[in-house]
Amino acid sequence: MQLKKAALLLFVVFVCIIVSYLCFFRNVDNEVENEELEDNRKSSQNVRKKSKSFTMSPGNSILKTPQPNNRPQNHVSNRKQIYHNLFHPANASDLWVTLDNKRLAVRRLAYYDARDPDKPSLILNALYDLRHSRKPRVFVHLKYSNEFSQCLPMKYKTKSGKLDRGMREYYVYFLLSTKESVSEIPESVALSLNKDCNDLSSNIPVQSLEQGPDLINYAVCLHKALFSISDVQVLVDWIELNKALGAELLILYFQTAPENMYTVLKPYIKQGLVEVIDWNLMKPTVPVSYTRDLGQSGVINECIYRNMNRVKYLALTDIDEFIVPESKFEKVGDMVEYLEEKTKSKPVSAYRFHNTYYFEDPVSVPQVKDVSFCPKMKLPRYFRRTQRATHAEKYGSDKLVVKTRAVNVVQVHFVVDKQKEYEAEYEVPNDIGRSNHYRWPYRMADFTPHEYSDIMGRYVATVIPKIKSVMCE
Repeated sequence: MQLKKAALLLFVVFVCIIVSYLCFFRNVDNEVENEELEDNRKSSQNVRKKSKSFTMSPGNSILKTPQPNNRPQNHVSNRKQIYHNLFHPANASDLWVTLDNKRLAVRRLAYYDARDPDKPSLILNALYDLRHSRKPRVFVHLKYSNEFSQCLPMKYKTKSGKLDRGMREYYVYFLLSTKESVSEIPESVALSLNKDCNDLSSNIPVQSLEQGPDLINYAVCLHKALFSISDVQVLVDWIELNKALGAELLILYFQTAPENMYTVLKPYIKQGLVEVIDWNLMKPTVPVSYTRDLGQSGVINECIYRNMNRVKYLALTDIDEFIVPESKFEKVGDMVEYLEEKTKSKPVSAYRFHNTYYFEDPVSVPQVKDVSFCPKMKLPRYFRRTQRATHAEKYGSDKLVVKTRAVNVVQVHFVVDKQKEYEAEYEVPNDIGRSNHYRWPYRMADFTPHEYSDIMGRYVATVIPKIKSVMCE
């Protein structure tokens, strides 16, 4: 009898938990829908007040002749023209186009992809709210310089990520592509939900993926938009070590970063070493809290496509991660060229480096005793930590160096889709190179098997004086 009562009680508790769980998500969805309705109401009021059509001036619609602006120009414009209107500080209208009551957000830069000569296409990076399972049909209006235009259907070609109500990841990345071949690069495009291409969005510039003559061998992209960061030296540490590791170009995305961050970056921008791109995935574009990691897959794939015509190898890392050679090589580019030769019989799409955590430790690399500091400067954590996990993690937090022209869609830790002539990622042996991870708040070794390594000491003499020149002025 007591067992029956206990079983009944457990059943009642289980039912209550399920009901509470469902009610929670119903409330979340209602909250989101109410916010969307309120945003739509305000938008309608603004449209009635302004009575203006949402179009771009012709001067901003053509990538081939980007208009001059006050943003710092750099070396990349000499190598291959790129679209400058994404550079910080950008206007909100330069960054996103939204359709279907803001359920579909499309990044405002299209690409002409002729890597497959049999089927060149027009592609865009997009995020869709998958709580609405029926995705809208999208059409693209292509405009050419000879006044010819055409309307083509698009398809949701490849997805990265999934709907996750528990993590409140509602907006999921899709690569949009034309269903039909596009034989010539258009001057600009616009989007519509109408098969006749009526009710067009604002003009979207088009960038060719054709490779330029002066190719950057190795670049690094910060693969998550920066937000809630206030320590300027964290950025300087990231830049200077990557520079010492051989990066010719560093690309950062800003979500919400204080302006003093940008001020510190200006000298690097003028040198042509750094580019700062505005992401701004927030209201009124989409509810930012409903997109896990601020649309990280969107950042990753835009960074790949935007640099495909000028970068050969592109590393995708977080601000506390670095691709570091373990072997005789000190520069990542040299290491990757060695790996390229090693895999030439079966060309691969990317190189996957195993994650290695470095733990907080009172013993710094020995080389720091030979350098001086100032009160405004801290010893970077990659010189402060010498205890690392004995066994690098496999398949959990690996990071990639991709061949930009070999991949189609990439997720944080692996290649989702690639060009047909390439193999999958190559798993880099730990004695060749690793992804060094200096997570903060710091992670203690605890019971994790760990070992001593001072391999980062070989960069002290190069990096510390550079950081000091920025932080101690």
